[in-house]
Amino acid sequence: MKFVVPLFVVALLSLESCREEIIKIEEPQVLLERIEEKNFVEEFKYNDKNQITQVKRTTTFVDGNVTVTEYNYAYDNKGQLTSCTTNFGVTYVYNYENNLIRNTQTFEEGKLTLTYEFTYDAQNRMISNVMSIHKDTGKEAEGKTTYRYDEDGNILEVKNYDFVNSEQQLVSTFNYSDYDNKKGMGALGHQVLNPFHKGSINNPGKIEMLNAQNTPFVIEAFNYTYNDLGYVQSMVTKTTFYHGDSGSHTTQFFFKVI
Repeated sequence: MKFVVPLFVVALLSLESCREEIIKIEEPQVLLERIEEKNFVEEFKYNDKNQITQVKRTTTFVDGNVTVTEYNYAYDNKGQLTSCTTNFGVTYVYNYENNLIRNTQTFEEGKLTLTYEFTYDAQNRMISNVMSIHKDTGKEAEGKTTYRYDEDGNILEVKNYDFVNSEQQLVSTFNYSDYDNKKGMGALGHQVLNPFHKGSINNPGKIEMLNAQNTPFVIEAFNYTYNDLGYVQSMVTKTTFYHGDSGSHTTQFFFKVI
């Protein structure tokens, strides 16, 4: 005897199938293609695996002179970032431990000049960066930066230190606050010293800068507009100095959806 499935059952099955399809829909992947400010453009290129291969920065000065800096990235056959060469004579070499960059070494004309050593927390977020200079007498620590995060993964505080006679001395502090709930630009950007460091999950509304005596001297306030995917499309930065001067500039971000 032929079994007939009721139409309402067919409809329910179709609905469940649609639900499954909806669940499986993935958000489009986004690549940052270009950043523009007045007299400054930063462009990004990628390989067929969507790994960054070049960052090109073009700066136009008020006298009409133009400078172009290029950072070209190389990967091994496993797809792991190994080095970055530049058009100004510096090469960055990345060294790993447990799939994290533990240090970055810089070379000029084949000579080791600087080493940046990184530590991470349990969430693999960078919490410190120590810069050492290589001299004829050996390696000597020159500076240190520390990072503190909130429970959402946003940077709350960055402290910069110098080493004087091997003693750590505070130079400046940056306090971050008033985060939005949108997608942070750090995830799409690229820092040459440690490309694994993506900064904050969201975007700060304010950064307050303090000097070595913990006296505020600059505040940057940010106003954002967003695209349909929730990424920053434009950013107006207002900079206010504590002696009263202020100014603002606009940054625009351009993306490629893949």
